[in-house]
Amino acid sequence: FDLAGYQESSGTLSGDYYDVLELPGGRTGLLIGAASGTGVPAAMGMAMARSFLAAVARDQADPGAILREVNALHSGDLRRGMYVTVLLAVLDPKDASLTLANAGHAPLLLARGGGKSLAAVHSEGIALGFDRGPVFDHTLKVVRLELAPGDRAVLYTPGITPVTGGDGSALGESRFAGLVKREGGQGAEVFVKRVAATVRKFVGDGRLNEDVTLLTLGRLAPGSPG
Repeated sequence: FDLAGYQESSGTLSGDYYDVLELPGGRTGLLIGAASGTGVPAAMGMAMARSFLAAVARDQADPGAILREVNALHSGDLRRGMYVTVLLAVLDPKDASLTLANAGHAPLLLARGGGKSLAAVHSEGIALGFDRGPVFDHTLKVVRLELAPGDRAVLYTPGITPVTGGDGSALGESRFAGLVKREGGQGAEVFVKRVAATVRKFVGDGRLNEDVTLLTLGRLAPGSPG
């Protein structure tokens, strides 16, 4: 497996976050999230969520159980109207499986076979902070998938699709999906460099209107340079 992340700030205090967590049983947690709003409230909301996630994940490797407990802990601390979206994917290297739980975040993108195909993996769930328990717990669904050699998973925050070019057009979901598919066969470090270069070229001399954050995991194919 290979792993890399990429974040570029719009110049304001960020509510985006990504992390890699060591979980029980030799598993690895891939975490990406975004807080509503901007500035200090968003950054504080995300910082609190990060603290709860890191604490709960010390003793738990089930992404659904982790997010349910974090929501119960975090909901009472968020200011009214604020929420945090989180996608948590747990890698078990023993069987090359990825187990996902999604709290209102953008879906995981999965490029299969070195970019031969691309799918958005949806797993239902509402954002942290909308509900303190019953609705959140009932809505959250866990999805499990297997990574074959040459597959690449991509977690990202919603700020990447509104990236605006010099002509006023947005990068958009279709272009971003095409970029992930086209570069899906690259190693993780090269993949994020290609994405970053494409975003920067698209923006040109302008500035990002939102933070861009991305985390990618790939299962290496035999003979791959990584």
